[in-house]
Amino acid sequence: VSASKVQLDNVERHLRKFRKEYSHIHEWFVKADNEIRKIENKPISKNTKEETDWIR
Repeated sequence: VSASKVQLDNVERHLRKFRKEYSHIHEWFVKADNEIRKIENKPISKNTKEETDWIR
């Protein structure tokens, strides 16, 4: 029984460590995603209509 208890304690400790690491990774991905969205939503130039007319 004590060996099983030790195993269970080890699993719980690893699970807490995994959750903490997952939380850090998730926060990093959210920040990176927000930065990418900012870049994607930025207009490339000020006179987009004139440029698209010129391209046509």
